[in-house]
Amino acid sequence: MKIKLKGFILVAFILSCTFLFGQAGGAGNVGLSRGESLFKENNAKDAVQVLEYEIQNGTVSANTYNFLGLGYYQLGDFEKSIDAFRRGLKAQPDNVKLLSYNLGNTYYAMKSYEEALQCYSDSLNSDPFFYEALLNRANALLM
Repeated sequence: MKIKLKGFILVAFILSCTFLFGQAGGAGNVGLSRGESLFKENNAKDAVQVLEYEIQNGTVSANTYNFLGLGYYQLGDFEKSIDAFRRGLKAQPDNVKLLSYNLGNTYYAMKSYEEALQCYSDSLNSDPFFYEALLNRANALLM
């Protein structure tokens, strides 16, 4: 029974992470910066370089830090992913729902469940009906 529960938790987490990428931006690449377009084209390596350049030059959209954090996440550089989401939370406090959620997913991937729990809670404080964050917070509690 314990193995089935952990398997269910893992499947639920993976499914909720699909939301992570679904929330990264809209359909197609219309209106996206070059860095965001590279990310949407599954070119995370080049995307993070261009996104960092865009941030340095003041070309920041509502999703720039989210794409940057997700790009580092895809590359397996969780420390830089955390840094990107945290910078985004400072620069764009109105985007706390999504940035905290994805920050929580990064902490969860690192097995830092207490930090993940706090991030999911922060996301839920922004939107109490954000069910993906609620599910992932429950998973973090179980772990």
